Amino acid sequence: MRWSTYLQIFCVALVFVVGAQGDAAKPECSQNQPQGTDDRLKTLRSHLAQDSNNIHAYIIPAGDAHQSEYIAPYSMRRKFISGFTGSAGTAIVTRTKAALWTDGRYFLQGADELDCNWILMKAGLPTTPSQTTWLNQELPAGANVGADPFLLSINSWSSYEKALATAGHKMIPISENLVDKVWLDKPSRPDAALIAMENFYTGRSWKSKIDELRGQLRAKGTFAIIVPALDNVAWLLNLRGDDVPYNPVFFSYVIVTLDTIELYIDESKVKPANIRTHLELDNCANPHCITVKPYNQILTGIKAISDGNPTGKIWLSPRTSSFAIYNQVKPEQRYLEPSPISLTKAMKNDVERQRMRETYIQESALYCQFMAWLSKEIKSRPANLTEMSADKYMENMRWNAFKDFKGLSFATISAVGPNGAIIHYKASKKSDTKLDPDQIYLLDAGGQYLGGTTDTTRTWKFTPGTAYERECFTRVLMGQIDLARAVWPEGTHGRVIDIFARQPLYQAGLQYRHGTGHGIGIFLNVHEGPGRIAPGVPRYYEKPLSPGMFFSDEPGYYEAGKFGIRLETVVMVKKAKTPYNYEGMQFLDFEVITFVPIDIINLIDLKLMSKEQRVWLNKYNSDIRTKVGPYLKERKWDEGYNWMLEYTKPIPITDEQPPNGNSAYSSSNTVAIALVTATLMMIVNYFNRH
Repeated sequence: MRWSTYLQIFCVALVFVVGAQGDAAKPECSQNQPQGTDDRLKTLRSHLAQDSNNIHAYIIPAGDAHQSEYIAPYSMRRKFISGFTGSAGTAIVTRTKAALWTDGRYFLQGADELDCNWILMKAGLPTTPSQTTWLNQELPAGANVGADPFLLSINSWSSYEKALATAGHKMIPISENLVDKVWLDKPSRPDAALIAMENFYTGRSWKSKIDELRGQLRAKGTFAIIVPALDNVAWLLNLRGDDVPYNPVFFSYVIVTLDTIELYIDESKVKPANIRTHLELDNCANPHCITVKPYNQILTGIKAISDGNPTGKIWLSPRTSSFAIYNQVKPEQRYLEPSPISLTKAMKNDVERQRMRETYIQESALYCQFMAWLSKEIKSRPANLTEMSADKYMENMRWNAFKDFKGLSFATISAVGPNGAIIHYKASKKSDTKLDPDQIYLLDAGGQYLGGTTDTTRTWKFTPGTAYERECFTRVLMGQIDLARAVWPEGTHGRVIDIFARQPLYQAGLQYRHGTGHGIGIFLNVHEGPGRIAPGVPRYYEKPLSPGMFFSDEPGYYEAGKFGIRLETVVMVKKAKTPYNYEGMQFLDFEVITFVPIDIINLIDLKLMSKEQRVWLNKYNSDIRTKVGPYLKERKWDEGYNWMLEYTKPIPITDEQPPNGNSAYSSSNTVAIALVTATLMMIVNYFNRH
């Protein structure tokens, strides 16, 4: 290993370790919960014992055959078998035990939802064993571990296989999913209609995207690519669907070769005349003719492509292609690299950027109108004002206000008091809590519009916050501002600038267990790669922050049993205007596109903020007035307009700093740490290139 590799690992570890904290993983459950998974586990274990492969353990991932984050009800096998509803997490069932691994976003939720048949494994904590470490400890010598090969990516399968082999165990692909044998009332696969996207929204035709993709195939010496990721298929063909909750995608695969295009989909979806016209199915001309084939024939189609050109290379994405797909391609034909579509899709063109800006103006205006209503309602303390009723009111506002609204982009997080500490909380009939003006209220909401995907979080209190609540809120705000103000050299990954958002919290000994920024699609998935802003060891598919990428800027702070705070503003990467350009180097920064006021009335402590941060906040509030104000007036949302004016009043700008710097924050500390980290990373990159 080169010395520069050691240095790079050290740099990343330095940023991550500073923020790492938390208790050791422990088996947890609520003794008061009914043991709802008894019969399911008993039946599943009977299938393990009866399977001809003599299976000792069975892996049940959260995803579907397309490695999706959000999945349709018919794919929710892990939820069915365990009762855990979080989006991230893997269940493993042996003949005697059941365990579920999930990350810090879901520790509280997992403890609440899992019954006592299950061991909650808090992934990422020092004392929590990995899945394969636990299996190697639990299983007898030479055991067989089964999994559905469609539900694990190439990388995931390989990782399990290598780690289990060290203890003499084998990974066995089970063609018929064993959970499906237990899940007798399993829903059917959705079959919603497709939407053909106009160039007004996409900025380019699907034919031009195919041509660009074929150029990328030639550049890598490949003749075909298999596209299993649903958002990549939707983007490539300028189509949208409604098969998966919150994400406007549809079940399909595409195989693109240098000469052909094959679309594997339920054929009823492409029968409408507008879809046939959009895809030119009845009047096509090579090389843009699309052949439609049944969705379930994808493995047969892959084998035919492979057999038809036995010496050609086929591009497979290790992260989004399943092991089942991988097995259909001859070993000598496999070209493994992240799909080029993901990066192209993430770097939005000029038309897409403008549609997103417009979408966020109308979304910000709606948020103002909603908050005007909520502020008035909550002070009268009506008995029917709860987390769920507030959520439903906002959703109804969207349906009534916007013709281009197509649904929510994720399950709204409407959380009051202690519920806000559950990072991905979803109010239910069991947990639904009355809104209390004396408790902190966190609202994370977003919508799917033809022009873009929205995701906005704000935290409010309707009576004066305590000194501690104000400090926590203000430190979260300071981190959000510092990240929004960041400038960095082109080629920098998001993990390098993540420290900007965390430093104000670190200085007070506070932390949050989630990434700071995720990519966002254009009327597509609310979580989109291949860029991200988060600490930790770099992932092989991550790409540097590049112009046209949209990210959330969302630091937070959560105290179990008390409150949760998160502020989420969407930003777009753009070229920075700097007075100098060292050796011709291009620098980048962010353009803010969310314009929703911050709670400067009840939750801010100005004494903690630097002059630069206060100047930024005043400029932000001024932008809200000039950008959102006219839209509110145009819609005649007078309540929202007046509320917006109240929450965007200028705050004082002063050079006075808190005494001794004990509780104060100096933005220069963040700059120093970030610059040191960025400099070290630049040194590493220099020596790697030379």
